[in-house]
Amino acid sequence: MRDPLGARFGFFNQYTGGCARPEVFEEAIGATYFAEAHFKKYSSCMATHIAIEAALEIVSHAPVEAQDIAAIKIAMPAARLKNFYAKAFVPREFPHCDAIFNYAFPVALALQEGRVVPDLYLRGDAGWAAARRLTDLTQYEPSTDGRPGCEVVVTFKDGSIRSGYCERLSADPRDGDRDKKWAHRKYQMQALGAGWTEAGAESMRRSLAQFWDAASPDALDWSLR
Repeated sequence: MRDPLGARFGFFNQYTGGCARPEVFEEAIGATYFAEAHFKKYSSCMATHIAIEAALEIVSHAPVEAQDIAAIKIAMPAARLKNFYAKAFVPREFPHCDAIFNYAFPVALALQEGRVVPDLYLRGDAGWAAARRLTDLTQYEPSTDGRPGCEVVVTFKDGSIRSGYCERLSADPRDGDRDKKWAHRKYQMQALGAGWTEAGAESMRRSLAQFWDAASPDALDWSLR
């Protein structure tokens, strides 16, 4: 993806093109509304997170030295390999976009660094080259065991093999467990929001949690705002 905003299937056309009622963009301007947000756990497209966590399982047991790796296999159901993430990583005019919409790149970061964070995308040509030492060794294969998740298999030059598997993300925004979701959001507010205290995060958590059960605005406790 060279232009994530203006491309044919970019954000502008995805979110504004073909709107049946364009007037909705002007409705209720200035009104108070509530919307949910989720901080992604890894700095990459959400579709790649299952491969990232499979790779992180490998390095959670022992670190990996990139120069010792002979090959990497990313295996997942065939349907997931038909999208545009399952391709070779080639940094072009907008390498950041090429990186975040690719299975192999964040897997390489996870194996090399043990994490996938924004700073790892800001190393310029040297960073893209370092990642390609592993992405160029990566192959995609459809799963043959019927499992729905992703498996990352690393073969080393000494013939040894290590693998990691992820079936469900550890922090999935679609998770229906409300208590777990709010606990995670409280942690995010404290960790990512400058100046958030334990008491402030807890007050915000209780305020937002009301929206799950309230039948109308009259049922809300506005003292928690």
